[in-house]
Amino acid sequence: MEPTKILVVDDELELERLIKQRFRKKINSKEIDFIFASNGLEALQKIQEESDIDLVLTDINMPQMDGLELIDALSKMSDSLKAVVISAYSHTANLRQAMNVGAFDFLTKPLNFRELEQTIEKTQKHVQQIRARQLEAKNTLLEQEKLKLKALQDSISTSLSHEINTPLNGILGFTDLLLKYYASTFEADVLDAFQCIYNSTIRLERLCHNFLFHAQFEVLVTDPERLLKLKQEITHSSQSWFLECADFQAANYSRLADIEMQIDSAPVQISETLLRKIVKELLDNALKFSEPETPISVRGVNLGQWFKVVVSDRGRGLSPEQIANLDAYVQFDRDEHEQQGMGLGLAIVKRIVQVHEGQFIIESTEGKGTTVTIELPVAESDLIS
Repeated sequence: MEPTKILVVDDELELERLIKQRFRKKINSKEIDFIFASNGLEALQKIQEESDIDLVLTDINMPQMDGLELIDALSKMSDSLKAVVISAYSHTANLRQAMNVGAFDFLTKPLNFRELEQTIEKTQKHVQQIRARQLEAKNTLLEQEKLKLKALQDSISTSLSHEINTPLNGILGFTDLLLKYYASTFEADVLDAFQCIYNSTIRLERLCHNFLFHAQFEVLVTDPERLLKLKQEITHSSQSWFLECADFQAANYSRLADIEMQIDSAPVQISETLLRKIVKELLDNALKFSEPETPISVRGVNLGQWFKVVVSDRGRGLSPEQIANLDAYVQFDRDEHEQQGMGLGLAIVKRIVQVHEGQFIIESTEGKGTTVTIELPVAESDLIS
């Protein structure tokens, strides 16, 4: 338990000696810790240095800043920091003035140390009650904020996805319809415009999908029960998932011949949905930022406890600063390159791997290519059976 920290403000040095002598047992047993200042200005400096002061004992008449000015300053700093006046002047006017500026109690000199101890105990209890109420209010506010955050998370997980995808699907569907069945009725420049709309919508759809995926995944990992269930899922035929996803992604870029794959079979401790997402984003990144007819290597090796995936390309590459700043909403070299995806793809892969307690490494040289290595846990045999 931390000692009660009391600041004594008085320009009489003899008072410091008397207090240390009277309270020596409690000081030695670390029940009370006294700090001393000779005036109000010095006291305020001590409070800045010692933020956990519980109580201030102060004289009234002092040089530079008197006790009344100090108490007034303390009352504006904190509701829980209370001051007790110790003064040789016991006039009613002094007492009233001290109370008006915020003093909690008043003691006269010469000090009755028994009364001082009782006043310290009484003030301590009052301060503890104030702090308990403040803590309760803070916890209530935190709970309210948690409820607001939960409502926002639920909105992102459900209604926001629907509200974004519905208009996008409409634009894609009708533009595709125009391109397929009404091409002969439009001029070439109109068809080009429709194609630009279609391509831009495809790009926007993918960006929105990744944004929502990232938001929904972050919501999921804040729920311990759902997270535990997620981490218990297994992809038994990882080899077929890699091959299927690689063919699909390469076909989108008309680069089937550029993919070189060698995948071991292994039961990986990750859901099929998340493994598919990892493969999709790694390949999409490699295909997007490397030229056609340059090879992209995909290797999946069963190391026993870990399933190691290495995806290499000979594309644009990343600088060390870009790798260090890899995050969900960081866009690399936006002024120089028309990059899609807001940096979300690799950041999503990194986050999924982290949640599954795996490894994520990027090695890259600008102008020469990028290699992304991940390791995911291989499912234990007793979990498979």
